[in-house]
Amino acid sequence: MPDPSAGPLARCPVCGRTGLVGKEREIAGARAVTVYKCHGCDNSWRVRDDEPTGLESPRREPENPREPPVNMPASGAHVAHRASATTRPPRLVILGAGRAEAYQPHGIEVCISIADPKAGPVRLSPDFKAVLRLAFSDIASPTTMQQHVLFAPEHAHEILDFVDRWAEVERIMIHCVGGLSRSPAVGMALCDLRQWPLGRMEAEYPLWNSWVRSELVRIGRERRSLPAKRASPSKGRTAKPRRPASRAKTKIRKRTSR
Repeated sequence: MPDPSAGPLARCPVCGRTGLVGKEREIAGARAVTVYKCHGCDNSWRVRDDEPTGLESPRREPENPREPPVNMPASGAHVAHRASATTRPPRLVILGAGRAEAYQPHGIEVCISIADPKAGPVRLSPDFKAVLRLAFSDIASPTTMQQHVLFAPEHAHEILDFVDRWAEVERIMIHCVGGLSRSPAVGMALCDLRQWPLGRMEAEYPLWNSWVRSELVRIGRERRSLPAKRASPSKGRTAKPRRPASRAKTKIRKRTSR
């Protein structure tokens, strides 16, 4: 079991490596759990957000997704849990560009890659099922500097379309340059829109970009209201039924016959 006093990101408790341990978030019911994973030996351990010192023993996830985890018996409860796996929220992995390049996806996982304008694309693993690449600046208000690109509705629509298209994934890795501002803001906005528990995400990423989060939430709520507005009839107006084409032709014939 890892030593809580040393910090969960200090050293992998299994292989002893440092600098390769990343963290992701797992949402189970109404409780958020931070999952610390060593990308060197693929072992992981969990810290519940309501118990910062409650660390579970590290475990290795099975290579065959059909096999149950080694520390979980194949009971009826486990089968029910697997049956509802496609409906539960995906894990959100927040990383910087450096760790994103070394990150190896597990299972069905997609990536939202955020880069600076005019910057080259980050080299990502080809094992992602899909990658959405966006480029906008880490700013929270419009600016007159031409090199900056403000997060716009077009970016928000691309993110929402991408997440809707891949609704059955197990993980969504979101990265920006530093992994501190833009990518956490996107993750928080998705939690706001999908009603996923935030847990301690706001405390862990206090520098999240307020403009990105608010704009993504605003666009997402507008998209939800559009179908309802289109389906609801306009108030105070009654549509007049159109006359059949045959009757209109008959009248025209009578007028011409006179």
